[in-house]
Amino acid sequence: MDPPVEFPYPISGTLMADPVIVPPGRTIKRTCIQACDALAFYPPGVADLPSSPLVLIPNIALRSAILNW
Repeated sequence: MDPPVEFPYPISGTLMADPVIVPPGRTIKRTCIQACDALAFYPPGVADLPSSPLVLIPNIALRSAILNW
């Protein structure tokens, strides 16, 4: 059975073990956005992140749904 479409991370295709929300409200895999931040390169749709420290909000609802699946 394939996972629901919102569970895998679109870039890697793997399930998001630690999804976080970044401005402007997009959910991203924590390890991916941290690596992108270190390289100052952001995935499409989050290129407008501020230059201040990156704020990552855990997406608890999505993480719980993935764990329950």
